[in-house]
Amino acid sequence: MLDGLRTKIAKRRFGSQVSRILKTPPLSIVPAKLTILSMVSHDDLRMYLLAIKSLYKRVGRGNIVIIDDGSLTSRDRGILETHLSGPKIIDLESVAVGRLPRHNCWERLAYALDLSAEEYVIQLDSDTLTTSCIDEVLDCVAANRAFILGTLTGQKLVSIGEASAFAATRNPDHIQFAAEKALSGLAGANGLKYVRGSAGFAGLARGGFSRNRAEDFAAQMIELMGERFLEWGTEQVAFSFFVANSPDAIVLPYPAYACLSPEIDIEQSRFLHFIGSYRFGGGIYAREGRRVISSPSAGAG
Repeated sequence: MLDGLRTKIAKRRFGSQVSRILKTPPLSIVPAKLTILSMVSHDDLRMYLLAIKSLYKRVGRGNIVIIDDGSLTSRDRGILETHLSGPKIIDLESVAVGRLPRHNCWERLAYALDLSAEEYVIQLDSDTLTTSCIDEVLDCVAANRAFILGTLTGQKLVSIGEASAFAATRNPDHIQFAAEKALSGLAGANGLKYVRGSAGFAGLARGGFSRNRAEDFAAQMIELMGERFLEWGTEQVAFSFFVANSPDAIVLPYPAYACLSPEIDIEQSRFLHFIGSYRFGGGIYAREGRRVISSPSAGAG
């Protein structure tokens, strides 16, 4: 309970520190065969505006789609409409998941897969920040190559056997390790790949991984793991698997693209994912957010 209160206070302080994002001009949207997709909540509204505006000014084009997790208010939607020049906002429950699980972010993945049948899709978490050039991402979009944000223990594509063997040495109660260990039971596992990536920032290539193939993967994992595969955290395993098994996929170079942790020298980073464990520690997120807001092109798109 105390940790929850501290988090709430820290988030409120952060919101105040970056409130000037609400004073930046609206994005100028340039339509393209590219969608930047995010699931957004009421509590993360200012974080999301930082994330999308800092990314869009580097990408320079594409459509913006927001999945409302159910908590966005009419005022929130009005702010998003104004700042993002009329993004498409859809309700979480309206997303058809088919044979994929429902809840725990699976709707976001299902929608991303459907969009990627016809166009390139970038999945962007609200707690991210683009602080400098992202040439590798632009190259992936141009070449129609899937990408994913690497992690401390996932900086390259590996065989399923290697991924499962690594997971077997870790905490079996942790859902991500449990799911990764189970990957070795997939049909045709010897020819499959994996990366311990972060779904906080990932790109799905057009036609790179089909919805039907994704549903087959989920069905097999449920058979292997039972109800555990419906727990929070499995969507990230799935996203990492789908990217790793897309043609010519890459893991973004680390630490230029990284999840914030004590090991990271942010001076070497150009894109940061402020994961919960370290999100507000040391005031780094707020400081970098204010720097992005103060840059001459903030919000210009």
